[in-house]
Amino acid sequence: MSDMLDHFGKIFQEGSTRAGIKCCSEWTTQYVYQPHPRDKRKILPTSWTYYPWSRDMHDAEGDFLIGMKAAQMAYTNVVVDQTLYRIDMLGSSCLYLMPNQNPVASDFSSGRLHKLLLASPYLSTLFTSGSNVGHKMAGTRELWIRGASSDAGLRNIDPDFIVLDEFDVMDQKGVAMALRRPDGQWNSTVWMISTPTLPESGIHKEWLNSTKEHWRFKCPICSQMCQLDFPDCLVVTGDGLNDPKLAESHVICNRCKKPIRHEDKIEAQNKTGRWEAEEPGGSSRGFYINQLYSCQKEPHKIARQAIEAQYSKSKEQEYWNQAGGVPHIVDGAKLTEQDILGRRVVRKMDESWPSHIRVRTMGVDVGKVFHYTIDGWTYDKPDRDLNLATSCDVLRAGFCDSLTEIRQLMYQYQVAMTVIDYQPEERLVYEFCSQNRGTTLRCQYAAGESGSKMSLKTDDETKVNIHRNHWLDLRLGRFTTNRIRLPRDISEEYVVHHKNIVKHFSEDKRGSVSKDKSEYKKQGADHLAHSGAYSEVAFAVAASRSANVPYRSVL
Repeated sequence: MSDMLDHFGKIFQEGSTRAGIKCCSEWTTQYVYQPHPRDKRKILPTSWTYYPWSRDMHDAEGDFLIGMKAAQMAYTNVVVDQTLYRIDMLGSSCLYLMPNQNPVASDFSSGRLHKLLLASPYLSTLFTSGSNVGHKMAGTRELWIRGASSDAGLRNIDPDFIVLDEFDVMDQKGVAMALRRPDGQWNSTVWMISTPTLPESGIHKEWLNSTKEHWRFKCPICSQMCQLDFPDCLVVTGDGLNDPKLAESHVICNRCKKPIRHEDKIEAQNKTGRWEAEEPGGSSRGFYINQLYSCQKEPHKIARQAIEAQYSKSKEQEYWNQAGGVPHIVDGAKLTEQDILGRRVVRKMDESWPSHIRVRTMGVDVGKVFHYTIDGWTYDKPDRDLNLATSCDVLRAGFCDSLTEIRQLMYQYQVAMTVIDYQPEERLVYEFCSQNRGTTLRCQYAAGESGSKMSLKTDDETKVNIHRNHWLDLRLGRFTTNRIRLPRDISEEYVVHHKNIVKHFSEDKRGSVSKDKSEYKKQGADHLAHSGAYSEVAFAVAASRSANVPYRSVL
């Protein structure tokens, strides 16, 4: 009898506790347990001491919420806690979207989320035993954990709360599909969080349209509300990684410019910190923070990154994106307007092509329309690195509405070889290439292709796989090495498309060796840049056939 009374007493107490909870931050404090930031062996109820900015974020409301962040600043804690709170207290069904299903989404579900649920006596019973890694049930409420790269995983679900975690590296087709899932709901909320990559794209583009809220606190020196601007509020006191003075690096107030001790910074943020909006009328709420505010990572560790960034493009990219939480373009990673317009000559597009041109090729990028580039090539004889030893005249560049018009241009310019992007109109392009065998190839970017950087498929003579970075490097490099000439009436669209493609760097670690690696990202439409790269491929194929040598021998 006594045990039964205790059981019902606990149920009554739990019900009273739940009834008193008014917001997500209160629920999180009551039910979510986390490892202590400075001693991972201790699992304790959530404390805001080391992430004071995250408390108000837990209670943020709106149709769209934007979080632009540096790494390890507890934004993921915010959206995970909000997800569980909404399932438990508001009866929501939620979609948690990550860049891909395997391994990212699966590892997140079976690792981080699983450990979070097990750590809490209350949350450990939230989901039924029939739940799996990608789909969890809490009564009639559902949690889908999916990857943006899988269309199939985003069909037939109806969430009213969506999290897009690491938005900048997601497949945008998957994102668009995910954002349509709540169409049948009366109310819905979307959280987008990410470290940024490039200016005016991805999370930074969303941030620019938001309230642009910064975390500010009262400076313990001058008592003014200050914010720690990156990197201006970091003082690096050493000259190199082995300089003992580097340990004295510190942050300063952006108002009085006086040093702020790390422990004083923690105390001041907990006592006086608040979010303040630059654009109160923004279309969504947006939050930004960098690692200078971190209550765990001391300034001298960020100072080390600042020094490393001087000697490595990948370290530079990491410093700005991951430590600063701001978009960044490494010097020389994109073409300038002068790089492009400086290659114009007196000839116009409608005029006859120069007499020195030996062969003409075309590249076509497929989208809503067909963007094309027609090139004329000058070279002496096929040899190693033929593409590097040639000069290119862009004869015509633009777009048309159909492949019939592409065929007409091929005849008009006596094009020897045309390479066409095989997506998204796979069937249409296949039929076109089949009808024009010998003069057309459909092309797929295949990151795994190496060695010669191009692979003609033996089982499909209409298809070629190419290494994306290699051919874009080759094409864009012509502008900086003066090996390309443009007609003087080249379109503004051509210029914009080539400025919109940017090289983004990261670190490639293999064993004890690390080196810079890169991939091209876009800031906007970039079709004509890709059509130029396809024309480069077409020239390599045409030149090898003209000389009756294997294509690999001229690359």
